Amino acid sequence: MYEMSTPLSGRPVESGYTLELVSPTTAARFLLPALREFYLRGSQMVVGGKVVFGQLRDDNHALDTPTGRRRLAALARYIASLTCGHSRLLTQVDILLRTYDTSIPLMSSSADLGALVERAAESSGLVCSNLGFGDRSLKLVATLFLGLEVQSEANMRTEAGNRTMERLGSEGKIILSGPVLCCPLMPASSFLTNVRSSTSERPLIEALRNMVACDAHDIGTILEDFHLWWEVACSESRTIYRSRYTRRTLYQIYSSARYENNSGVVQLPPSADIFCGSSDILRKVQLDFSTPRKTVASRDLSLLLEMAKTPSKHAQLLRTVWRTSTAHRAVDGVIFFKCSRAYGTCRQIDLVMLLLSLKSTAPGMDGSFSASTVVPRAWSDVTDIFGSSWEEWDGRVAMAHILRRNLSKAAPTPHLSVSPLPPRSTNLPATPARPSRCVPWPARSPKWFCCCRHSW
Repeated sequence: MYEMSTPLSGRPVESGYTLELVSPTTAARFLLPALREFYLRGSQMVVGGKVVFGQLRDDNHALDTPTGRRRLAALARYIASLTCGHSRLLTQVDILLRTYDTSIPLMSSSADLGALVERAAESSGLVCSNLGFGDRSLKLVATLFLGLEVQSEANMRTEAGNRTMERLGSEGKIILSGPVLCCPLMPASSFLTNVRSSTSERPLIEALRNMVACDAHDIGTILEDFHLWWEVACSESRTIYRSRYTRRTLYQIYSSARYENNSGVVQLPPSADIFCGSSDILRKVQLDFSTPRKTVASRDLSLLLEMAKTPSKHAQLLRTVWRTSTAHRAVDGVIFFKCSRAYGTCRQIDLVMLLLSLKSTAPGMDGSFSASTVVPRAWSDVTDIFGSSWEEWDGRVAMAHILRRNLSKAAPTPHLSVSPLPPRSTNLPATPARPSRCVPWPARSPKWFCCCRHSW
């Protein structure tokens, strides 16, 4: 607790929303015993109409097996992320899980995770489901979506008028941590309620609705739909904070959770985005990330390359997140950026292309991503796809592997290089192998390297 006065109430102590939030990993440990009790009592938990614990009921996948423990721990981390790490909300979810009784009709009809979190939020005094997302509250939506740090006294427009972040927190409509600078949060169930109930036709809200509406049966298709619309929502949110995003590098935007200590060791998260491309285009070329992208559209990569040859079509390329055809085994999506400042061979009028490769494994399945083999093979496929156009685009293409899959824990391997591409002189770090999740970075770099961040 922080002993201080608030401009709204004058109370000497702020207690609730100035508490440090609990990390999802720590919160998961808190929820694990409750989930185990929940399961052992024969209770079921549902996500989107599908029974989660049904996967654990097979004798071969009991809770005491490694697979069962992994699934239980993954579910606990998921619930922890839904609660935003809020202490009171975590406690209420824990109580609901421990006291859940399938013999009571009201309880048996509310076994969905979202419903449990929403009930817990109401019990803990968080009433953010009635905030409402509309045209007047787009800046607040963008702040919540991007996870930006703001002043607690900053004003935000809402459908009910201007409100300070502190007032929204004291009313229980958002979660704040920190007395002065804060990162406003909202539990996922409340965020979804606001998105689904909104009638706004703004591209930001429409993109969020399309993310929520991903209901394909194939988990790979769900990931593609979700991430492509997530890119649209991110671009629309950045437009609202335009001045912050006019000159950023791909490395700055996409590797926010990468950790490097003074000894040159990089800690990789269990699930990560892995990027490859020339080191200049990843870390040195400044791009304009403030261009709004209105929708997702489908085009073959060869057609996009033809469109890029016509300057009058550049605006269309920049304002759309592109889904590629299934014929390209290495590329699932394409995003174009414009250079905001000339660097090396990249002129200010040039386009830069980010290729997306989306990899997923269904929950509970054993599947891993070996960067040491997949990344160079995919990069080689990219050069084949470009064909004769590669010479024109070389140095202006980066690739992102967005993973819903664990990184491989294979034995250490030497740092990688791509044989079809000649090395460029640079002192940037090389592609790391992944021995036991910590890897040293060699002194010299080949043509491309990898970095990572936590994925959604």
